[in-house]
Parts: sequence; structure tokens; C-alpha cells
Amino acid sequence: MTHSAPARLERLRPTADLVRERDVHTAGARREAGFDRGAYDSLKWLVEGGPGPLTGELVGLPLPAAVIVHELAAAEAVLSTSPGRRCHRYAAGVLEALMWAEMATSAPPRAALPGSAVKEPRPSRPGQAATV
Repeated sequence: MTHSAPARLERLRPTADLVRERDVHTAGARREAGFDRGAYDSLKWLVEGGPGPLTGELVGLPLPAAVIVHELAAAEAVLSTSPGRRCHRYAAGVLEALMWAEMATSAPPRAALPGSAVKEPRPSRPGQAATV
């Protein structure tokens, strides 16, 4: 795929900030393929280029704006599905990291619950609806 859109580097946080935040998620990314892994993979991708964390689209640096938008859309598509899907927490990490990197959010990507970006339904008793 060829992209003619301008690079987003001028709208991204400085590389040093991206690397520092990526390092925050390194330990969690090694433990599981959840939120921390999604955030780590996204930040690594923004710094190094290579395959997109969700789309696998291979690009070099600077990342074209259209490619970043494509990754955001892929994350939103996963998150619009049932939270029981395996990659739901990973996609939440991708989305939060990319939004933070683009300065769309002020808070760095952090899981809502330890080890999880999404509140998962608590187990319910038979006949009782699950609660979040």
C-alpha cells in the first residue's frame, strides 16, 4: 500500500517520551499478551516502524498519518466486539498508546485494572446477569 498522506511525526510526542513510556510497559509485555503488550508494541512501532501492531501493515519511518489512523481504526473495531475476545485488552493498549502518542489524551496508557485494560464481567451465579 502506498501512502501519500503527510507523516505524523510533527503531531506525535517526542521520541524520548515514546521510548520512556514504552519502557514502562516492557515488564508487563513480557508477562502476557494483554494491555501492556498492546501499549508496548504500539510505542515500539511508533519509534522503530515495521509491522503495525494490529494490522501487520509494514511501513518504515516516518509513519504516514494514514497508517496510524488505520491502526486506530483496527483497535476501535476490535474494541467494538464482545470483551470476551482474546485480543480485546491488547487492542485497548494499542488504542490508548496511540491516542497518548498523538497527544489526543494527556494521561499515558495505563490499564484500568492491574493486568487488564478493560473491566471484565464478574462471574455470575446461574440465573443472574454478569456485572461489570
